[in-house]
Amino acid sequence: MDFSVLENTVKNGLKSDKSGHDFKHIMRVYRFALEIAKSEKKVDLEVLRASVLLHDIAFSKGFFKGEHGDVSAKLAKPILLKAGFPKSKIQNVLIAIEVHNYWFHNEKNVSIEAKILRDADRLDAIGYNGIIRMILYCINANKSIKQELKDLSKIESKFETKKGKQLAKERIKIIKDFSVNLEKE
Repeated sequence: MDFSVLENTVKNGLKSDKSGHDFKHIMRVYRFALEIAKSEKKVDLEVLRASVLLHDIAFSKGFFKGEHGDVSAKLAKPILLKAGFPKSKIQNVLIAIEVHNYWFHNEKNVSIEAKILRDADRLDAIGYNGIIRMILYCINANKSIKQELKDLSKIESKFETKKGKQLAKERIKIIKDFSVNLEKE
């Protein structure tokens, strides 16, 4: 499978995103996902890579408020078919995309690829990049930055893989420190 077709589709689709779900976000999640996958057993890397690349494709249709996993999955299917992705694996990709959003989904009985995608996406929601993305998101969705910070500081318990939990520790500290210092000001 040539993943450059998927990468180019996503890159072009998200080039005007202003919500923090741009191609740079996708690539950070991609790197996190591959790093986590190295420490897990029986990961289908084709399913993982495709689901990571397409998990936020709903944002290619303009800023999307609400649950974007379902919309991304619907948009992903024809992209996967056009790219020649193995038909026998498409459903696994779509399910991982559907359940990736940590605010809406916390199902425990999901594939390892879905768990890795969720952890990788969560990792990019915290730390310094996470703070920038959260502010962009709040501005575009007209949400409270302080409330989002509170919510993000509780994300630690949501990580599902051992490596994801390990990678999250320092990034969660950054979010918590930022939140505390913001309150002091």
